[in-house]
Amino acid sequence: MTSTARAGLGIAAALLFTACAGNPQSAEEAEPNPLLDITQYDPDAGENCIQIAHIRSSRVLDSQTIEFKLTGKRTYLNVLPQKCPGLRKNQPFAYRTSQSVLCNVDLITLLEPTLGMRPMGSCGLGKFYLLPDTGAGPVLEDDDEPQQEPEQE
Repeated sequence: MTSTARAGLGIAAALLFTACAGNPQSAEEAEPNPLLDITQYDPDAGENCIQIAHIRSSRVLDSQTIEFKLTGKRTYLNVLPQKCPGLRKNQPFAYRTSQSVLCNVDLITLLEPTLGMRPMGSCGLGKFYLLPDTGAGPVLEDDDEPQQEPEQE
């Protein structure tokens, strides 16, 4: 089935992420990551949408940024227009769209894993910024946790 046909049928796509089970550092102890300084991202630049079919994995980095890994070793940072209350590192979330793209006008729904993935609220996505391919791996060095593949409903 083509992505156009799926969009016509009103596809629903969801990304679920497991919460960190380790002993994470507090925000005060963690070394600042220069890529997470959102003041460096021009709100008039960046891309409005990314193709859902190209998303391999993603994860929440903090209350205002989400890393999306795409095919072809491309990594995008989505910078939400404002901080999202309740959104935290590795927070599970889902999205639903009738399009074959995920855009800056779409909403994510926060999920609470301890309550059976119960919805906790929604926040709007922002622009997608292509990160330079440094070969250094993920934006945040947290390789102990596997990243989940996107799930489609």
